[in-house]
Amino acid sequence: MSTAWAVGTVEVGGEPLVVIEVGEHLYEVGRAAQALLGRASSEVSVLGLLEKWEPSTAKLVELAEAIVNGDAEEFAVAAHDGWLAPILHPRKVIGVGANYKDHLDFAGIPYPKTPYLFLKPASTTLLGHDRTLTIPSRVGYPDWEGELGVVIGQRARNIPVAEALSFIAGYTPANDFSARDWLADAIPPLGSDWLLHKGWDGFTPIGPLITPASLVDDPQALTIKLSVDGEIKQDGSTSKMAFSVAELIAHASTVLTLEPGDVILTGTPLGSGMAVVPQQRLTPGQTMVLEVEGLGTLRTPTVAEGEQA
Repeated sequence: MSTAWAVGTVEVGGEPLVVIEVGEHLYEVGRAAQALLGRASSEVSVLGLLEKWEPSTAKLVELAEAIVNGDAEEFAVAAHDGWLAPILHPRKVIGVGANYKDHLDFAGIPYPKTPYLFLKPASTTLLGHDRTLTIPSRVGYPDWEGELGVVIGQRARNIPVAEALSFIAGYTPANDFSARDWLADAIPPLGSDWLLHKGWDGFTPIGPLITPASLVDDPQALTIKLSVDGEIKQDGSTSKMAFSVAELIAHASTVLTLEPGDVILTGTPLGSGMAVVPQQRLTPGQTMVLEVEGLGTLRTPTVAEGEQA
């Protein structure tokens, strides 16, 4: 049986540090790989690993097994200053709208003929686990969207559906946080301003870790649960996607070149605040907790702009 592992990024002394989780303990990837495997740079990033994902995976698997079988305590990360997004500065974050059948059925929206794609600012929208999300004063209707995040591990262009899953490096919990008041403020014939709807700083909490695709048997059989202050708001399954993960990747690759480290947010099941009766909205000060089966728990406290985090 393969050793379970996942990778991510923490902050230590104001600097990012790539870690591997094995047996619920964190280890510094760079130093551990150098000492236990006799190779790997002490300066490593998750994006760098993803850019050479096939050889990186082999090394990380070997490292995980070495940690289990040997003395790796000197490489353990006993404490850190907080989680960062597992990938720092990916090239693209691609969102998918209206991709769950229960969500579409509830809203009375016809099933789209092709996936509805949009972009979120990759360098400023990602927020690490347990980091406080500041709700801007210009956002009057903040809303949660628990999702399965897909991390690309190879360049992909015009790939068939049957091959699409082979281009995935791993999976991670993600929250496609939204400002619904800006969605409603549409201008015919342009529609809504999706940058104002989705693109505010920190509006993509993600992580804490990336679980390799090899350890996820079926991305279409994962439960997604999101709670706000302990109250379950979303309790869905990726089996209810209108377009599968493979179909999303294949379609996106016909529009643009997917690159290592790109993140695809695959849509949210029924239960976002806008999609219930009566409608709900997040109140600054509340905390969201997202669990994606087998991938971990993403906690996001919130605060109003101008208040102490």
